[in-house]
Amino acid sequence: MDSFETTVVVNAGTIKELKKILIPHRFIYFAITLGVSIGILLNITTNSTDSIYVKIFGLLFGASVFTVAYFYWINKSVKNIFDRMRESTHTNECHITTAFVESGIEAKNQETGSLITLYYNDIKRFAETKNLYILITKMNQFTISNRPAIDSANKRESFIDFLKQNCPNIKW
Repeated sequence: MDSFETTVVVNAGTIKELKKILIPHRFIYFAITLGVSIGILLNITTNSTDSIYVKIFGLLFGASVFTVAYFYWINKSVKNIFDRMRESTHTNECHITTAFVESGIEAKNQETGSLITLYYNDIKRFAETKNLYILITKMNQFTISNRPAIDSANKRESFIDFLKQNCPNIKW
């Protein structure tokens, strides 16, 4: 199982690569619903004799509420992750070694020595970026693996098969 063990340097670039993936889906649905609801509410409350510009303004206002909320949440999430890393390591980067063991996925911070285990049954989402494979739990905890290390060893297919076999709750 340790054939998928990798080490990732986590720094500002890594966290920025994660930012769109770590936004909880329920927040995105909430922001879309909020923006659309505001737009529709403004259009309903205007009389049919009101100018078309008032209705267009209502829709644009709703869309802007969604956009502002979405980008605010992304940037806040990235800042929190980066601040937590700096607080625990007192540096602007750390090395995380991820190993797939019998009980789950172990992520070890090489600077602090801390070790966490995410159990396979708790993994709900899988995502990939140019440099990372990301495994995310329902409560938005995550661990990352070095994608180029796995891909360069021609283990991508076996890695995905391993995850499908051991992480039954991932939504593919």
